[in-house]
Amino acid sequence: MNEERYNQFKEKLGFFDWNQSIYGLVKFTEIVDKLEGQRSSRGVSISLYNDAIIRYEKQIFNNIENWETSENRVEPIYFVYEFEGFTRSFYGKENGWYELKIISAERKENYAEDEEFIFGKVFFAASPVKWQSVKVKLIKQAPMVISKIDYRKQIEIEKKKGSVILGHGKYFCGYPYGSSSIATLYNIGQANSTHIQFNKYVSAFIDIGYPTCGCDSELKKSNLIYKRKISKKNADFVFLTHWCLDHFLGVCEHEHFRNNVKRNRARSLYDAYWLAPDPTNNPDASDASLRLCLYLLQRKKICLIDTKTNPRDHVIGSSCLDIYSGEYSGDIRNDFGLIYEIKGKNTNFLFPGDASYRVFPKEIVGRDFKYILAPHHCSGMIPPNIRGIKSKNLLKFHNNQKCGFTFDNSIAFITAGKTNTHGHPDPKHMADLKRQNFELFILSSHCAESFEIIID
Repeated sequence: MNEERYNQFKEKLGFFDWNQSIYGLVKFTEIVDKLEGQRSSRGVSISLYNDAIIRYEKQIFNNIENWETSENRVEPIYFVYEFEGFTRSFYGKENGWYELKIISAERKENYAEDEEFIFGKVFFAASPVKWQSVKVKLIKQAPMVISKIDYRKQIEIEKKKGSVILGHGKYFCGYPYGSSSIATLYNIGQANSTHIQFNKYVSAFIDIGYPTCGCDSELKKSNLIYKRKISKKNADFVFLTHWCLDHFLGVCEHEHFRNNVKRNRARSLYDAYWLAPDPTNNPDASDASLRLCLYLLQRKKICLIDTKTNPRDHVIGSSCLDIYSGEYSGDIRNDFGLIYEIKGKNTNFLFPGDASYRVFPKEIVGRDFKYILAPHHCSGMIPPNIRGIKSKNLLKFHNNQKCGFTFDNSIAFITAGKTNTHGHPDPKHMADLKRQNFELFILSSHCAESFEIIID
């Protein structure tokens, strides 16, 4: 989307107009130390709405299947309008619809108790991503906005029409062991985004996130470079571990920057084939994730894996890629999803997303791994049930010039950022990884914008 159209879109829907009536579907989630049986703070996610957004939603999903044949077509634009924050108050409040008061606020590094406001950020994304620090007051509970799209119902309707991606597994089934893959990890704070080049013809993103925290001023430059770099990255597939903003919101940045690249422009990721866990399994799924899921379903570009009825399952297997289902847990927002293993002849790389070790399937437990992206940004959890191995590893990184590090053991990569408000990375988790023969590599401790691993 060009800048002029973006500004028209933003103005039309009034995303940062706090004077009008704002309603939100509020979801409180106890996180941080829940895996250790403690309660330290409460996450707050709010899907935001106003009258203009509700009208536009209907326009998207009433026309998306027909826009290509329309004479005066304007392609529907996927968008995100979400609040993410934390509070140590509001334990008496229930999930549901609220009328809201939103006020711009200076950034707060510490979410101290406040009896009136919840501090956090509002994210608007069609392309590019914009965010603003705000404080939100829950004025009163409001009746459900019945005129909005019922995403869960519409997703169920689309699922009955059949999935589309599993037939494309042939791209991987014939892939030889002898070839190597290249994994490029992007240094963007607390967010996961990895591009995999399987061979000359097939590539994928494993998550394509955007940082919602852990992105201080030192990372702004690398974030801008990241946006420009991914805008030139093609992907036949997008493999999502789960549906949190820091794992999928980068798709909007990719779309924006690819549209502003004159040469070597990448294909739209909305035209790639997506594989993801079914977001309707998760009662805390945001409307942003449900909206994207429905958008892709109606474009016939996504296959959903049911992680609730098929926990700890081996979903897809080939010579270069294994996909597993983490066990669904209804009481922990992040602790489920898909787990991806990229395989070479002698090397493997595990991408568990935010799934903790306790939900790993039996095919993973007790095995040796050369590389792992530490689960849930290395948050506090039970000790790892996998092992590292002693072997020489070379890690290349890209800045103004190519450089590299040599390691004697397996590597655990940590994507937590520098100013992490969740308390990641957890010291105990890091110590547990070291005991399992993993050397730690915290991406934000280095100024490079990306790191390259050869999986051979």
